[in-house]
Amino acid sequence: MSSRSRASSRRTRLSRRCSRLWRPMSTEARPAPGSVDIATQSLARPAAVMAVGTVLSRLTGLGRIAAMAFALGVAESRLADSYNVANTLPNVLYELVLGGVLTSVFIPVVVSELRTKPHDEAWRSASAMVTASIAVLAGLTVLTVLVAPWVIDLFTQRVSGRQAAEQRDLATFFLRVFAPQVALYVLLGVGTTGGVALMALAYWPFLRALPGRLRVRLDFRHPAVRRLARLSAWTVGYVITNTLGFGVSFALANGVQGGVTAYVTAFAFFQLPIGVAAVSIVTALVPRMSAHYVDGDVRGFAEDVGRGLRSIALLLLPATAALIVLAHPAITTLLEHGVVHSHSANLVASVLQMFAIGLLPFSLYQLLMRAFYTRQDARTPALINVVGNGVTIALDFALFPLLDVRGLALAHTLGYVVGCVVAGRILLRRVGGLDRRRTLMQVARVGAASLACAGAMVAVVAVLSTALAAGQGRALAELVLGGGIGLAVFLALARAMHVEDLALFRRFLPAR
Repeated sequence: MSSRSRASSRRTRLSRRCSRLWRPMSTEARPAPGSVDIATQSLARPAAVMAVGTVLSRLTGLGRIAAMAFALGVAESRLADSYNVANTLPNVLYELVLGGVLTSVFIPVVVSELRTKPHDEAWRSASAMVTASIAVLAGLTVLTVLVAPWVIDLFTQRVSGRQAAEQRDLATFFLRVFAPQVALYVLLGVGTTGGVALMALAYWPFLRALPGRLRVRLDFRHPAVRRLARLSAWTVGYVITNTLGFGVSFALANGVQGGVTAYVTAFAFFQLPIGVAAVSIVTALVPRMSAHYVDGDVRGFAEDVGRGLRSIALLLLPATAALIVLAHPAITTLLEHGVVHSHSANLVASVLQMFAIGLLPFSLYQLLMRAFYTRQDARTPALINVVGNGVTIALDFALFPLLDVRGLALAHTLGYVVGCVVAGRILLRRVGGLDRRRTLMQVARVGAASLACAGAMVAVVAVLSTALAAGQGRALAELVLGGGIGLAVFLALARAMHVEDLALFRRFLPAR
């Protein structure tokens, strides 16, 4: 076979794999307890593949946090807070606009175009939407750079006297260094640029294998672009309420030396299991749910939502137990180096524990929001988000005087609990089903196994705390032995209680 023929054959196989994303989904029979259904297996594969890249990204991010803590500290001075206040502004734009608006409404609209329009017309629509989105993002980045200095002033209102002037000067200096991140995110540095280039090259074969071509097509009057804009209008409201809630938490945290850094650092650790498990599962489900909605398959849509709820609970409940029990040894091992003292590590760990309580509701909330978006309903998530952020902001002011930065993390948790309950009730009324009994049984079994897992980890930590002197060695031993024994206990009990979809859990574990 010639090299050209082999290349053509490989391209054909890739095209077939990509085209499966757009085929109608059949409704699968319910599996017996303890078994793994075909749909879950098909969900596990793409979710696990996406998790690999997410793990690498999150781990390098944690490495950056550890390096910055080593050099700047946490609560040792205002230097780290100044750095994080300035560095967070471009990240807020990236996460809330690019990661929020586009990923929420873009995929459902693209799936609808591909399944309801002729091939060429659908890809022209996709090209127009991609080009318009990039143009809007470019404008927003410029606007953010222009207003950023005034935003920094808002964040430093609770700091008074000489410290306030010093922090504003430092934050302004850092902002001038960080500002190019917004407009030129790929030019963060030589290493980052190389990484982005490698990622782009890795996707090239799959982009070439797509059944259509994306081209530059700037047309703001295109029907698909207008449709995307209508949906995005509500999503912008969603982003604004999130930004407001974030701003209040940040401004309050800045009233305590090291508060901003402790909040940002703990939130980064909190995001690790979410990025690895929940985001991967939700991202894998969005095309399926969008296809079911376009096809009018309400039952298939409800089954996908229920499957997502059960899968997220399976992965995030034991992660919650691990974060709460092992927060102190984990933070001590990773951060208590350089200028970071034990009181700073304890502050970050205690904030992380408050965040960890909300690991499951936060993740389920993301799934429920995506469920509304795949139904091309951006209004309901925006209104629910107003309620959730309203609760969070009210609790921020109530809990901060009592628990300082820990109160802000607890307010974040309780706000998402309220939002999750409201979103779940509304979605249940609209689509029915969701297989509540099966889902509740799954959550109860996984919850029981997770409690036993937590008990095992607490016992290990207690034994090691009496057997070893405090320090890095003991913290590392608690982290490794506690985590390993806790995981073994969880898997053994989950298997004994016939928890569904354990194959999904095993796909997220390192290969043995």
